[in-house]
Amino acid sequence: MLGWPDEEAAEFVTLVVPMTHMDGYLSSHSLTIKIGSARRFVNHLDLHNFLLRIRLQDPGARLEALRRGYVRMFADADGTESLGGSSAIKWVEAALPLGPRRFFLLDGV
Repeated sequence: MLGWPDEEAAEFVTLVVPMTHMDGYLSSHSLTIKIGSARRFVNHLDLHNFLLRIRLQDPGARLEALRRGYVRMFADADGTESLGGSSAIKWVEAALPLGPRRFFLLDGV
């Protein structure tokens, strides 16, 4: 599902701000998303930026890349005043129904 096109993935995948980072996120003016080998500097958090980085990973390595990746928040637009951050997987929630069952990814678990 992490490799699906944006429109399809958006039905099952949502970006969330971890509660421990809510104050920092509300004060932030820029973010850095690192998933895989490269970082992406963005002005706001959106699903497209996450999926763009995730799709570059091999299909069997996407979840691990999220665990090793991170999101960092900055108080300034230039990305020099850090407000903290955490593992990228904590910024993603997913729910997938399969028959009568539903599978979830919440808070990185």
